[in-house]
Amino acid sequence: MNEYHLFDEKEERSLLAAFAWWEKRRLIYNLIVGATGIICLAVLSLFSFLGLSDLVGILIYGIIVNLFYSCGFLIEIASRHYFKSKIDFSEKRKILFGIGLVLSILITIILSFGYAFILSSPF
Repeated sequence: MNEYHLFDEKEERSLLAAFAWWEKRRLIYNLIVGATGIICLAVLSLFSFLGLSDLVGILIYGIIVNLFYSCGFLIEIASRHYFKSKIDFSEKRKILFGIGLVLSILITIILSFGYAFILSSPF
């Protein structure tokens, strides 16, 4: 049986392999960050009503988060161009993915509750 492991793969150094590495993990990233957002929305909906403009903002946030996810691959391209492929990113991808995922979760939580604070503010 062929098992898939998220990080246990022999890494290639080509840009196509790097792009494939990042894109293979995009769905997992979106599911985790999306689940965080849904949990935050569930908590916030207990205290306030979310309107159509809020839903549009959530959609735009999802697009922005995915643009930032693409920065992992863009960092790798820039590094190869400016350092002439002297840095091997095959192991650093895992670190970049983890840092980006944790930061995205934290930013989602902070923005959600910051937004709720602003909505509940009397000003």
